[in-house]
Amino acid sequence: MSNQIRKIHVYKDITQLAIDRALETSENIHTTIQNFILDMATGALENNQTVETLKAYPQDHVSRVYRFARDINRQVGQAISEMLTAYEHRSEIKQLADDT
Repeated sequence: MSNQIRKIHVYKDITQLAIDRALETSENIHTTIQNFILDMATGALENNQTVETLKAYPQDHVSRVYRFARDINRQVGQAISEMLTAYEHRSEIKQLADDT
């Protein structure tokens, strides 16, 4: 692997990690605000089962949204890695194409 490609891979990894950490922080903030609002809204209810049922859907929704964003981040990272690998092997691919 050339030094230039290695550097780009490292920058890609750092960027993916930063995006993942930003998503994690955002999710934690989102969850904290949501829990506060739900606690305030359900504070007068005495049935714990009802309270948990009311809280479950929004919590699941938030988790799915951030899981989706993490999946996109991972897929973009994989695509970039594949493009870098193809770029690194471009001379071999060109040679194969020229031989036919």
